[in-house]
Amino acid sequence: MEDLSLYNPEGSTLRKAQLRMLEIAIEFDKICRTNNITYWLISGTLLGARRHGGFIPWDDDFDVGVRIEDYDRLLSILEAQLPDSLRLQTKKTDPGHPYFYAKIRDVNSLISEDECLHRNYRYNGLFIDIFPFESIVLSKKTKLLYDSFYSKFRFEFKKSTPWRLLSHFLYHSALLVLPILKFAGKIMNSKYSHAYGIGFYAPHELTTCFPVSKIEFEKYEFSAPNKVDQFLMDEYGDFMKIPSKEKRHFHSSNIELLG
Repeated sequence: MEDLSLYNPEGSTLRKAQLRMLEIAIEFDKICRTNNITYWLISGTLLGARRHGGFIPWDDDFDVGVRIEDYDRLLSILEAQLPDSLRLQTKKTDPGHPYFYAKIRDVNSLISEDECLHRNYRYNGLFIDIFPFESIVLSKKTKLLYDSFYSKFRFEFKKSTPWRLLSHFLYHSALLVLPILKFAGKIMNSKYSHAYGIGFYAPHELTTCFPVSKIEFEKYEFSAPNKVDQFLMDEYGDFMKIPSKEKRHFHSSNIELLG
């Protein structure tokens, strides 16, 4: 049997980074419990908890989901209650942040993400991602297309390019349709997934997500979807199968721990 601990042996930079992210997650969990905010582990973080009891050995991020109804309140709470070692990264707190979801960044580390090498972030440390979730009425293909209009063109129309006016039109068209999509999602009991504008789509039944349960992750207890295995099957299929080496991806090309 393959020894997967070779990816993150104790004392390695990756393992130290994982433990730093775990510290961020523990602080996040404490704030959510104190303020009665419902969250749950998602994506590779949930997969790692279920399959490995913690981080996937080669994984270098940490993802949680939050109901969109709680999202703005959560961000306000985090901005006020995070310790000095952490920073909330949103469009408000970091003008260079392009996403419609927030991150909590560690100030005592630096990372280089392959897909973000040319972005001028205010905060560049290790992080956890906080994704808002809501009911989605669109198909996967249509939702991802809509997300590109809603998020990508929001930045493109500010540039002096020949297609600036078209980008402006596409963005504002998407913006006008958004309340209709949100209302339809609420009354149609639609699939629950990443909110509009996020750029991901992994649909679940509401009963798969709620009420939330608990799961062990690196010997700590975190919130998880109601039906963990079903949640993971919705996204990964045979989630207990270890992927081939070429499919074991790192997000960061460089990690530097400063303290």
